Amino acid sequence: MPDPTNQRRFPRVNVGNDHSARFKLGEHAYNDLAVANLSAGGCCVKIPAVQAEKLEKGTQVAMLYLVHSRIPSVPLQATVCWMLGKQPGKTDGFVLIGFEFQNLSPQFLETMETYVNELLT
Repeated sequence: MPDPTNQRRFPRVNVGNDHSARFKLGEHAYNDLAVANLSAGGCCVKIPAVQAEKLEKGTQVAMLYLVHSRIPSVPLQATVCWMLGKQPGKTDGFVLIGFEFQNLSPQFLETMETYVNELLT
């Protein structure tokens, strides 16, 4: 029976260290960020707490790249939809950031759905 509290539109899968992300926000570059999980509609990225200070729920990123050999290297629009572990003054450890992809091309969406489904089986 479907969980009515789960508002996800796409199935997600936990991924390993071979998946990463990068993006730029203003003049700050975020590189080699570990992707914790992935779906066709978004991803969860692990960011050092000191680097997460400039991010808030609702922050829009114009060029987020997912880095993996099976994922097309195209710039994605994404919005921070949730954050876990961010606390005022916290500069050690990591923060988990949930990104929701925006305005995906039908081709990219189909590629991601296929890829995630393959990982789930």
